[in-house]
Amino acid sequence: MKTALTFCVGVGTLITNFHVIKGAYAVVIRTADNKTHPVKIVATNESADVALLSTEDDLGIKPLRLMARLPKVGERILVVGNPL
Repeated sequence: MKTALTFCVGVGTLITNFHVIKGAYAVVIRTADNKTHPVKIVATNESADVALLSTEDDLGIKPLRLMARLPKVGERILVVGNPL
């Protein structure tokens, strides 16, 4: 079993690292209340180490707010992640 930080980016839509689910035949997530939920792999990008997952379960968590609008030219932005 592997563990990784996973983000909810929409109702029933999650993003995690590809290397965590690579080769998996079944994927489940465990929420803060210690409940497990089955998820489906929707899309992957191995070179970016990203996987898009979906679930039909009600996770009871609000999606991460990614951005309210596109940034303007010259506006300061913050990017989190590994560029490699």
